[in-house]
Amino acid sequence: MPKSSVLVRLAESSARASAAAALEARFAVTAEDPAVCPGTPLSWIAARYQAVVLDYDSRDAASVKLLQAATEREGALRFLFVLPPGEELDKNQFLMAINEGAWAILASPLDDQALATYVDRAVNGPGRFRRDWADCDRKRRGDTDVAALEAAHRRLRADYVAAQRLVSKLLSTPSSQWRRQALLASDSEFQREQLGNLMSEHGWQVRSVSTVQEAIDTALSFKPRVVVSDLELPDSDGVNLCRELKLVHKFVPCYFVICTTAGPEKMAQVLEPGNGVDDCVAKPTALSGQLDFITRISLGLLIDG
Repeated sequence: MPKSSVLVRLAESSARASAAAALEARFAVTAEDPAVCPGTPLSWIAARYQAVVLDYDSRDAASVKLLQAATEREGALRFLFVLPPGEELDKNQFLMAINEGAWAILASPLDDQALATYVDRAVNGPGRFRRDWADCDRKRRGDTDVAALEAAHRRLRADYVAAQRLVSKLLSTPSSQWRRQALLASDSEFQREQLGNLMSEHGWQVRSVSTVQEAIDTALSFKPRVVVSDLELPDSDGVNLCRELKLVHKFVPCYFVICTTAGPEKMAQVLEPGNGVDDCVAKPTALSGQLDFITRISLGLLIDG
């Protein structure tokens, strides 16, 4: 069986050479200087490689956006990021990258054995599910069985997406247009634009603000049916915004949703009854998660008839 192909695109020449040497025993490796080939199309890379090892770019979540674009169009490509020397990754950025499908985020200088292990898991799958046919029991696994499992998974995923589309369509086409009004509160201009465009495409009238005070002023005049807020805002947070609107200004009915990259424990705290928050969801940073997001947000249309 031919070796799986891996592309190493690291700016630092010694790290690039070391990474390539660590992987060559198991993979067909191409080492490439990103400065020499800066604009290589993702479609070209995805057609030739199973995994790509590249420097992590933290500017405005640039690496996460690259990951989203690649995996949405070419789902088979696996990303492994390498942090620049001396740089530590912000917790929220780490969670976002992992949630979007990054297979590893490795520190510099690279540990060759760790890199080889992570690339192996990315390409072949973890543990007993790996697809390295030379090392597995063909009788137990068998090509036919694996193909059948993959086909069943594709059918299940297709049925799930179809059901979500139906629910989304039913919930986001109410009889009266005014019920589709939503207020979006986020200090990220990129996120406001991304989610605002997404909700507008699904029939919502959207107003966007960046602070709690702006959100309160806009809500009192705009009268949105749904408020979608970041957990963290410059002058306070989404929980305090919800309390202010619902408990102080008696702004009801109002379906209040908080978006966050925080884990389940923090989400549970956000959803405590005294806060008044109706739902807490992961930020829909990938296109594949947008339908789920819209369906859950649309539940606010059901409030008060």
